[in-house]
Amino acid sequence: MRRSAHLVARLPLNEIVPELLQQGDPHPPLHYLTLGGWMRLVGESEFALRYLSALTGTLLLSVLGVLGRRMAGRKAGLLAAGLAALSPGLI
Repeated sequence: MRRSAHLVARLPLNEIVPELLQQGDPHPPLHYLTLGGWMRLVGESEFALRYLSALTGTLLLSVLGVLGRRMAGRKAGLLAAGLAALSPGLI
């Protein structure tokens, strides 16, 4: 039976990767490892679990905007951040 992300993240850190391999989960383990550390730090409320993804997504938009601006100008930075904000895979 497949465990949800927060149940996998509850496991001790050294058991997360073997559990994912056993489940045949195709996703890289970094999210589960990060979520496990986050849960130990701030708790397991729904807000806490969603906050980590919201925070990293917001930081990603900022980084893409700055990186695009430095590499190719203001318009490129806005375009990169805008495309990421609308990307279905990142929503």
